[in-house]
Amino acid sequence: MARRATHWHKPHTGLSAAHRFAVTFDDGTAAFVKAATDVQTSEWLRTEHTVLAAIEDDFTPTILHWHDGLLITEDLTGAYWPADHPGADGPVTWLPRQIDALTATLRRVAGAAPDLPLPAARPARVWPRIAVDPRRFGVAPHLVEPLLSAEAAAEFDGDALVHNDVRSDNVCFAGERVVLVDWSTPHRGNALVDVAQLAPTLAIEGGPDPYDVLRDAPLAAWQAGVLLVRAANAEGPAWLCDVLRRLADVALVWATRCLSLD
Repeated sequence: MARRATHWHKPHTGLSAAHRFAVTFDDGTAAFVKAATDVQTSEWLRTEHTVLAAIEDDFTPTILHWHDGLLITEDLTGAYWPADHPGADGPVTWLPRQIDALTATLRRVAGAAPDLPLPAARPARVWPRIAVDPRRFGVAPHLVEPLLSAEAAAEFDGDALVHNDVRSDNVCFAGERVVLVDWSTPHRGNALVDVAQLAPTLAIEGGPDPYDVLRDAPLAAWQAGVLLVRAANAEGPAWLCDVLRRLADVALVWATRCLSLD
């Protein structure tokens, strides 16, 4: 039976150009609607639908309806979103044990949907670019060679399912469930990539030091390089540029510490 939307609002999280709406219907039910706006978001949405349809676990949103370019999933507005609960010390508030629950869930993600056809990870090496002009990226020249060598040793191959965009605004806690949203760019590879991408963000959100989360020097060097490049080329809202600079600082310290560098 057809339902009529009576209320909708746009969540403030999410950085892609796709449309997002939390919708309430006239029968009291609710849903989350995500719609493509261009060729790229259409491709991302197809990928997300493929992943959600293949995974039979509770760490993904339940699909309610799919039409090419339009994905409707369960309503999670009543869940706890760390990025939607500003705390006294910052814009994100993690409750006790939530970070542990998230890292445990990432171990489950790694082994999910073994038959799901996804591309292999092929991240670009970024330190050769930084090495051309390290001071532009805020890097002391004597650090370049060890970080360049470390990144070259980073291992991305593997059979694990990698979400590839784990951060506080893509995670919510619904009862006992840890739910990861925005499955737009997953791949097969090293499961520690998700941990490496998450670690610096936790540090600026009141969580543990990245060094206490992951001591993989090659992955730390790679992620530091990625964030340094993003920070140096940051555009958009001032808050986003500031976050990228803070992440880059944290990640660079993390990588040098993993390598026992000054």
